[in-house]
Amino acid sequence: MSSIVDANELSSAFGIFSVELNDSVIDKLIELCTVYRLDANDISEEWIAMSYQHNQADLTLTMLDKLENEVLQKKPVKLKKPPSRQSTPVLFESPTLFDTPEEDDGLLNAYTPVGKANLQRRTFKTPESSQKRKHTQGGISPIMSTPSQKYGIRGNKGEVVAKFGNLSVHSGLDLRLLNDMIEEMSQHLQEKYNIEELSHVAIPLQEKVSVVGRICCDSVGKLNPQSVLLEGSVETSAGKRVPLKLTEVNNYSLFPGQIIALEGINSTGSHMVASKIYEGVSPSSPKDIDSSLSNHGSLHVVMAAGPFTTSDSLSYEPLEDLCQIINTKSPDVCIMFGPFVDCNQEQISSGNIDKTFPELFLCCMQEILKNTEGSGTQLVVLPSLRDVHHDFVYPQPPFDDLPRGKTERLHFVSEPSTFTANGIVFGATSTDVLLHLGKEEISGTATTGDRLGRLMKHIFTQQSFYPVHPPPEDVPIDYAHYEEYARLTVKPHIFIAPSDMRYFIKDIDGTLCINPGRLSKGQGGGTFAELVIQPGQKADTSITNRAAARIVRI
Repeated sequence: MSSIVDANELSSAFGIFSVELNDSVIDKLIELCTVYRLDANDISEEWIAMSYQHNQADLTLTMLDKLENEVLQKKPVKLKKPPSRQSTPVLFESPTLFDTPEEDDGLLNAYTPVGKANLQRRTFKTPESSQKRKHTQGGISPIMSTPSQKYGIRGNKGEVVAKFGNLSVHSGLDLRLLNDMIEEMSQHLQEKYNIEELSHVAIPLQEKVSVVGRICCDSVGKLNPQSVLLEGSVETSAGKRVPLKLTEVNNYSLFPGQIIALEGINSTGSHMVASKIYEGVSPSSPKDIDSSLSNHGSLHVVMAAGPFTTSDSLSYEPLEDLCQIINTKSPDVCIMFGPFVDCNQEQISSGNIDKTFPELFLCCMQEILKNTEGSGTQLVVLPSLRDVHHDFVYPQPPFDDLPRGKTERLHFVSEPSTFTANGIVFGATSTDVLLHLGKEEISGTATTGDRLGRLMKHIFTQQSFYPVHPPPEDVPIDYAHYEEYARLTVKPHIFIAPSDMRYFIKDIDGTLCINPGRLSKGQGGGTFAELVIQPGQKADTSITNRAAARIVRI
């Protein structure tokens, strides 16, 4: 049997992950690729996924045998079907019982927000139901009989009735991006804290060392001080993980996905005892803003986050009241965060509406434009993962442009988003990152002060709109676009993060951070925020010193 890969292809594919191959390993890899019909990229990604699961970075013949036994043998091999020599009808034409489809569209919708079970979506399906299947002699059963009516009309096909752990497996691209994030933050940490040399997280040494890695949990569940792992990068630590003991530090704030530097001792190689923790580096501030707003006067901004309707009605009364406020105050900008068509709203989740979801959103946008026409306010609109009609992926693309009407004042942006208004840099996200950080964070006994401010600061020091990893099921991160659209490359002047946690306005290291709350809460009204920024003076360029903001009940 001729091989389908050569040594050069394998060396190149594994070289991406800094894995070196000897001759015996290359021969074994060629054998596996030939038997299981894999190319060099396929087998390198299978190996990287397995090495992360087993915490094993050394590519040996023993580990390749384990890869074959535990992974490759359990995967179906695509075989070419020989030409048919008989004209007997076939029960399943395509796909056959033995072919594996190359792409399962059902997987694209596997990540679905809770509470959307009744919405139209594709689900995992068994082969065609008996109502559509021709009952053909020569099928699986050797006995001719009428198909079962009860089985044919069974409900809840494909429903998951029990589960254990997380079935999502990172692709090779995801792993590389996650590793690159550790390496990039390592450089920032070394520069800020004057760390001369980084050590391997798992090599036993009797002296204090400096290491960098990502915080992980040793099991499925919430992080606690006894379950903390530190995962090093492939370059410095071969991707190894080591238990992290926090008994010597009292002042810390950690969560899964956080990239930190620390000083400590790993005398046995079995665990790292931390003595000092460095929790990240904020991105650089925007360029000089001495002249911001000097040609425009003050900047007046209103910001409001959905839902824009109460839980028991689709009349959008809170949104109507917001439009009246915009007409009265005529702010320069109104920033609106989804959801606009909320998957958790009672009538929407039950499907008890007379419009399609896109039609409902279109009507909503047209009413906003119509009811604020006299204000001249620029409308900036961010989608939400709870918008049932929009792409359920993070980062989210902007809403599609409206098909008709005057929409010059309407600006659809992505989720999350960084944009500029008259020289002022805004960072904005509709995903409740503060709530998710609050659920996952653990802190030391000596950690005191403002918890909401501490959670907000994590976003800056991790240089990410969403630094939690792994994310919860209702935040399906696409790491192929995460680097470009969800990283925080500059520290904004204003950061807006709507959350179910209590509303606030805080100065976090020179950035004015605002949680405007929700415009509606259950069957009642909620809150929105107002912000006014005055033009800068040469003696005082700080945004927080020339801004005034307030939270207002709708």
